[in-house]
Amino acid sequence: MLVALHATLEPGALILLPDRTAGADPQASRRLDTFGDTPERRTIPDGRVFEVVKDFPAEDGISGVLADHALDAHWKVYPDEHTWQLTCRFSRGRSGRSPWRLSDEDRRG
Repeated sequence: MLVALHATLEPGALILLPDRTAGADPQASRRLDTFGDTPERRTIPDGRVFEVVKDFPAEDGISGVLADHALDAHWKVYPDEHTWQLTCRFSRGRSGRSPWRLSDEDRRG
């Protein structure tokens, strides 16, 4: 999703990334998989069950990824609502490459 977003944005575009914090749903069925991701079971209103990857990034992790591609980044946590949001303005960065595109070395692991 982030690679597609990066490809369509113009420099200066406003970005808002909201998400829930780890404490948002204490009843959630989560586990840590071998890749370090946290799959979480979700049941939709019609009763079907899905597993989604639900990671809980820290401010410094997101800031590190966006450092060369975001201007005026602001991170805010809303503890009472169990949510966080990051707002920033998009910049192509020095390299012009997507900050989310994996290198061949990263893909090999």
